[in-house]
Amino acid sequence: MKPVFQMLVCLVVVIFAFSTFAAAEFTPWFESWEDGLNTGDWSYSGGDWQTVADANSPDGGYCLEFPGVQSAMVERDFGGMLDAFSLTFYYKGVGNGGYWNQNAFLVYNTNNEGAIWIEFFGEDTGLHITFNQSINYFVSLNKWIKVGLVIRPFEGLFSAYIDDEFVTELALTGEHRQAIDRLTGWHSGNDTHMGYLDAVDVVRVIDCGSPGQAYLTGDFGGSDGVPDCYVGLCDLAILCSNWLTCTDPEDSSCTAWYID
Repeated sequence: MKPVFQMLVCLVVVIFAFSTFAAAEFTPWFESWEDGLNTGDWSYSGGDWQTVADANSPDGGYCLEFPGVQSAMVERDFGGMLDAFSLTFYYKGVGNGGYWNQNAFLVYNTNNEGAIWIEFFGEDTGLHITFNQSINYFVSLNKWIKVGLVIRPFEGLFSAYIDDEFVTELALTGEHRQAIDRLTGWHSGNDTHMGYLDAVDVVRVIDCGSPGQAYLTGDFGGSDGVPDCYVGLCDLAILCSNWLTCTDPEDSSCTAWYID
């Protein structure tokens, strides 16, 4: 009877694991609006978002224009991810003097909480950039800047870069932060100052397991039994083969097989 029970338990684990792994699959994407059309997987609301020609845009001569309408929003999903990954985009704020509240970006986690907050606001002396409500960078108006984020959900941290220069490392906010799934941008001021977005890029960061970096949850070992920064069938086999190694929850050594 015991082997049958073990097979049933393992089958349940297989079903659960595959559903979990599928939800965490990483799908990189890139959006440049190079053709001048509002295409892709972005959703628009609250304003007249449009692509406009800009000969100086970083990728192809077109970019997405933020309308001067309060709460105008654009959003792009990129799937729940347990991996470390980078998200980069180009931004340009256009101002004519005075103080103005411009545009913001929020990276959401799967619990619908803002894990990373970035705000661009300006005055006649230039553009301020805020990460998670802490001002830490200042650049000129009317020029394209590259904003980079390296996000490590399993560590609860992200690193921010401006024009490839390291700015800060901060904790992700939100109670459930271990899977980031979408980027939202909006115009938040009652003014007509414009902002522009271009060349949004999300890629997987292959630094899992390197010095100072944690392995993924569920990464028990690859084909050679050593964690390899991928969660797949090898990890599932290790999990199932050790599922009933110890059945005493009060015995701390029961978890040793996947901690060591």
